[in-house]
Amino acid sequence: MVSHFVSAINPRAIVFTPNPDPVPNPMLVTMSFVRGSRSWRWPRSIRPRTADSLNLYLLHFEQACNASGCSPEDLLTPAIEENWTSWSLYEDEDLTNTVFDCTQCHQPDGLDGKKLLRMQEHLDPWTHFFKKDRPGGKALLADFHAAHGDSERYGMIPGR
Repeated sequence: MVSHFVSAINPRAIVFTPNPDPVPNPMLVTMSFVRGSRSWRWPRSIRPRTADSLNLYLLHFEQACNASGCSPEDLLTPAIEENWTSWSLYEDEDLTNTVFDCTQCHQPDGLDGKKLLRMQEHLDPWTHFFKKDRPGGKALLADFHAAHGDSERYGMIPGR
């Protein structure tokens, strides 16, 4: 949905519930955010994973600038991550047949199919992930820090 906003300088932040065990976490929460978009997306499994256990949500928020027009600074800097004036939470069923419909990507086999998480890149060089142990991740981190410095947070992720 927000791929036109995503780059090494403006990445998609994905935050996961910590899981120190190799066993799948039945209470997994994953959140996704991209600056430039006024929404957080997250799937949440609320019981042991079955075909119908993945719940998808969209949190949409407004900023003060929505009344007069938001500048790139309002949308593409840490300013977008704070001081919201309002917000709305939608479950995937609320978004059916809208431009925000989660099932288009997360339930590709139709309404009777299994809901799934999307991870577009599974093999190295992992050019979408800031991974310090991967060549692609190191390159992305270097580009991001060159543009943003070492201390700027992004989403809920602290700087270095």
